[in-house]
Amino acid sequence: MENPTDYVIRFILDTNWQNIPTDVQHQSKRCLLDTLGALLAGTKTPVGRLMAGIATAQFNGNDATILVSGSRVSVSGAALANGFAGNALDIDDGYRLIKGHPGSCILPVVLSAA
Repeated sequence: MENPTDYVIRFILDTNWQNIPTDVQHQSKRCLLDTLGALLAGTKTPVGRLMAGIATAQFNGNDATILVSGSRVSVSGAALANGFAGNALDIDDGYRLIKGHPGSCILPVVLSAA
C-alpha cells in the first residue's frame, strides 16, 4: 500500500494540464488570481512591510524576489515575506475542510522556487 506522501507526489508528477477538466482549469485560474491579488495587497500592510524588511536583512541572496518591492533575497526569504503578505489582510482563499488558506501557503513557495 502506497503511503499518502508518495501518492500525492505521484499524482503531481503524473498530472498534466491538458488532462484536467476545463471547469477545474478555470477555477484554478480564479484561485491563482485571487491569491495573487491578496498577496499584492498585503505587501502594503504593516506586517507585509515588516516581513519584507526582515527577509531583506536576514535572508541574504539573489535567488528570488519579494513582490512589489523587487528586493532580491534567498528563496526562503522571498517565500517568508510573500507568504506573510499573502495572508496579511485575511482575504486570501480558504477551505473549510482544512481550516486554512492553502493559496497563501503554496503560491509564495512556488514563485520563490521558480
